[in-house]
Parts: sequence; structure tokens; C-alpha cells
Amino acid sequence: MAFEERFDLLVESGQANEQSVAATKKALQMVERHYGIRVTEELGASLVNHMATTLKRLMEGKTLTGLPDSAWEELSHFPEECALAASIVSEVERALNLSVDHDEMGFIAVHLCKIRIESQPKGGA
Repeated sequence: MAFEERFDLLVESGQANEQSVAATKKALQMVERHYGIRVTEELGASLVNHMATTLKRLMEGKTLTGLPDSAWEELSHFPEECALAASIVSEVERALNLSVDHDEMGFIAVHLCKIRIESQPKGGA
């Protein structure tokens, strides 16, 4: 997997742990399978950083920042990404025996929107 160095750095710096990394790897596999793409560093670094560090904080019982209403409004135009984010959250909750806040699903959906948009072929008309 292309993110091994990033995962190692996050764990070594204490920002992530083995469980949050494993759950993030599973999420990456789900994204790749769903979109039929390989998630590169360029496409997925923000999702990887966000998930690995946020899941560790959730496991430590820390509270997270809520997703702004304006972001929820924007996400209403991306039902596919919201559904995939909900699937990822469900898998993470099951794997880590953890409850993930609805706003966190929104943050994951925002990252998925970025991946989908940036992975689409660029071309002229």
C-alpha cells in the first residue's frame, strides 16, 4: 500500500495507533473498490491523515469539532459520497467497537468528494 510511510510517521509521532491505521486501510480499500481506482498519495493523503488521527482521538474519548451547516448543504449534492461514508463509518464502528459521530461521517464524505472529483479524467470538450 502506498501509504505505509505516512502511516508509520503518524504512529511514530503518536498521532495515530495501529487500530486507527488498520481501520483507515480498510476504508481505503472500500474507496478503491467503490470507485474502481487506486487511491494515490495525491488523492488520498488528506483522508488518510484525517481518519487515522481522528479515530485515535475518538478511541481516547476526545470530542471532535462539528461539521458546519454549509458543508452539510454542499454534501446534499453528493449522495453517493454520503452513502459510501456511511458504509465506511459502519465498518469502522464494527471493527473498533466505537461510536462515530454523524458529523464525522460528513467529514469523511467531504474527503470522498475530493477523491472522486480529482480522480475524474481531465479533458477538454
